[in-house]
Amino acid sequence: MPLSGRKGNLGKMILIRTRGNSRRPAAGRAITARCGFTLVELLVVIAIVAILASILMPVFGQARQTAMRTRCASNLRNIHNAVLMYAQDWRECMPPEIKLEAATPSYGTHTILMPYAKALEIFHCPADTGDARSGVPVWQRFGISYKVEGRCFSNPWDEKLQMPIIRKLSHLDMGIDTKKLLEGKEDKEPQFLAQLQLMRDLFFPWENGKEMKKEGLVVRAWHRAGANVVFLDGHVAFVKSKAEWDAIRGKSGGGD
Repeated sequence: MPLSGRKGNLGKMILIRTRGNSRRPAAGRAITARCGFTLVELLVVIAIVAILASILMPVFGQARQTAMRTRCASNLRNIHNAVLMYAQDWRECMPPEIKLEAATPSYGTHTILMPYAKALEIFHCPADTGDARSGVPVWQRFGISYKVEGRCFSNPWDEKLQMPIIRKLSHLDMGIDTKKLLEGKEDKEPQFLAQLQLMRDLFFPWENGKEMKKEGLVVRAWHRAGANVVFLDGHVAFVKSKAEWDAIRGKSGGGD
């Protein structure tokens, strides 16, 4: 190729490169100018995050409540197993009921069952946040978050009969109410294992604000929609209303 032709091509290449390089600072300046977000964009992002949070927070709260309810039901099943093991060791005699007002962290039905329990934690409802008067968990004050149902347990001393009432698992299995038997009363509606409540959450939502004078507590439900109850046959029910609770006990209303 002639020298003059080469020079012409070289000049064109230099010109093209020079033009390309001359654009780069402009592009760089344009990119620099667009870094970050405008105030409007930031406000839009914040608004979207706030909307998502308002949607998801109730879902997370409900999931947490469900998890605590499940753990509570598991605790009650473990307590039921501990009661059965106690009865096996004591010739079918049911453990004594120590009423909540007389219980302490170191004394109560929970301490009697401790040798048969997996851990002391099973007597602690994970939703236990105290009562309406105090935020100190009931478990910390009395050693247990649950109400012991006296119908299934032995009574160390019955004031009316002036004697202890020893209940046996085999009698309960046959629907025999030992107390009524000792009183000479006829049991017109016997209850069997699947109907007998062993333990339950201490508070019901429909009793919020009710004063428990003997225990010095004011009801503030731990589970929003109801309460867990374990029966003598081992099944756990989540009771959602007073009508349902009364129906379980064969009552038309009233009572504890």
